[in-house]
Amino acid sequence: MTRYELSPHAKAAIADIFDYTRDQWGPKQADRYIDGLINLFDRIVLKHVVWKPIPPEFGVQGYVWRHEQHYVYWRQYDDGAVGIVAILHVAMMQGERLLGAFQS
Repeated sequence: MTRYELSPHAKAAIADIFDYTRDQWGPKQADRYIDGLINLFDRIVLKHVVWKPIPPEFGVQGYVWRHEQHYVYWRQYDDGAVGIVAILHVAMMQGERLLGAFQS
C-alpha cells in the first residue's frame, strides 16, 4: 500500500490549524477537523478523491483538493509515496506560499 509523508510545511500547518480551531471553537472541533484532514490524506493515497492538477499558473507540479476551509496540495514521488506538501487556508494567497512549500 502506498503511504503518505508530511512535509515540514504541512506539519506546521496542521499544528497551526489545530491551535486556531481549538482556540476559536474548542478541542472537540479541533480534533474533528484534524481527523478530517488525516482521513483526506488516506483517501488521497487510495485515490478515492480526484487527483486534480495544480493550475499551471502556480508554477509547481502536483495535485490539489479542498477540505472544508483549506486546500491540500500534494505530489507523488518516484517510489509511489504521496508527499503532502502544503495545507493552505482558502483565504490565503496561494502563489508564493505554494511555490515556497514545493521548493523545500
